Amino acid sequence: MQPIDRQAIVNYFKPFPKWAIGMIVLGVLFLSAKGFGLIFIAIGIVGIVMRTKNKPTDEQIDSWFGQELQTLTERAKQKVGHGALDVTGGEKIIYGPRIENTGGAQITFIKGKDNIIRFTPVDITILFFAKDQLLGYQCSYDRRSGEPLAERTEEYFYRDVVAVSTETIKMETELQIGKGKLGKLNLIQFKTAEVFRLTTSGGTAFQVCLGSEDILKLKSAKGGKLPKTESEKAIQAVRAMVRDKKSTSAQTAALSQTASNPSAGGDQASKIQKLKKLLDDGLITQEEFQAEKTKALANL
Repeated sequence: MQPIDRQAIVNYFKPFPKWAIGMIVLGVLFLSAKGFGLIFIAIGIVGIVMRTKNKPTDEQIDSWFGQELQTLTERAKQKVGHGALDVTGGEKIIYGPRIENTGGAQITFIKGKDNIIRFTPVDITILFFAKDQLLGYQCSYDRRSGEPLAERTEEYFYRDVVAVSTETIKMETELQIGKGKLGKLNLIQFKTAEVFRLTTSGGTAFQVCLGSEDILKLKSAKGGKLPKTESEKAIQAVRAMVRDKKSTSAQTAALSQTASNPSAGGDQASKIQKLKKLLDDGLITQEEFQAEKTKALANL
């Protein structure tokens, strides 16, 4: 495992020096002049060399990102109180471009040779599944400095989680993406964004931007695609884990209530047993069994 070279990451996110190409073209036009053309060409070549010097490959930048996620996961465990809260269900990481509340980090999008768009800062959410609670850590991770910015942690009981979803939302945000000609800021209007949302009974707990078609309007990202596959897999796993934890929590509560008042749960327990037999005999589907079981538990 190669140690992370932060300066190399900084170089990766630097835009290509178009001025250097301009100098070379200018030099070709002035080749007939006494030495001036060669000077312009030399300056342009030096600019390109300095830009490409110590620039990592797409594969290397992704490998380092994997290491950075591991480091952030350990930091997140400490922040949410991993030891005291007995996190036993592992963790899931969901990330995308941070386009709001960046913590002061400069936003940059770069299309690699593989047409994958890489970006900084990264909006990272790490979810941990404890026995009774969902623990979450979120930050704006600046890949240039390696610093997690705008950090926050939350914890929720599974019974309070009401939805785990992805949706396209309206967004009226103007971003400053680096600097263009004459030092003027490059601005881009974000009108919509695809987001992941984990919603609780008290409102939205965590939201992560997965991408936006507006990003593709950038010259540095045109024709590329955002790396959403890993986050989409994590979201599916989060959905399954939350469903399982909520079901287990409901069953535990129902069993506790039945134990304290056996007569109240007798009929429903008998109903669940009958439903299980129908499932085993192939007379009802797993989905039908689960739906009826949930109703029976709710009536305890």
